[in-house]
Amino acid sequence: MDDLAAAELRAERIRIWNPLVVPLLLQTADYTEGLLSGPLGQPTPEALAAYRAVHRRRKRHALDGGLPVRAVLGEGALRARVGSPEAMRAQWQHLLDLPETCVLQVLTFEAQAQGRAPFMLLDLPTGPAVYLEGYREGFETGPDRVRPHTQRFEHLSGQALTPAGSAEFLSGLLRRGAGKP
Repeated sequence: MDDLAAAELRAERIRIWNPLVVPLLLQTADYTEGLLSGPLGQPTPEALAAYRAVHRRRKRHALDGGLPVRAVLGEGALRARVGSPEAMRAQWQHLLDLPETCVLQVLTFEAQAQGRAPFMLLDLPTGPAVYLEGYREGFETGPDRVRPHTQRFEHLSGQALTPAGSAEFLSGLLRRGAGKP
């Protein structure tokens, strides 16, 4: 995580695809804690404090610093309950309140299935890079490694709801409440 946090701090633009969970940069503190405090155990207070410090620094740089962030989230990432219903409502509201430099799109269940692992494209001063999650977790650089992910991101973005449609989708989740279809 330290390598990713350091890369985010150097990034000039970030693009994120995540079908599973809200990406860390866009999470509320309660959502993050809900992810860390699942049924498999609780983090130590020291680990939680360290994670929160990195999380705050990353969010402050990206969201408060005006870094262009574009994210495509799978509907499942928004419907899977993490933490309490109140934490989910706060997370949805947070996504609606993101600064103008952050563009969010939702890829609904109606779109063609996209069974790809989450990834993050970072435009760094040294050139583009992709951070892969899953079994090949880590960074890849070079045009032949980054280009397919850039193309995939553009395809997913084209299949997703528009930013305005995504805001409507999130507003609908807020109206219906957490844990309801």
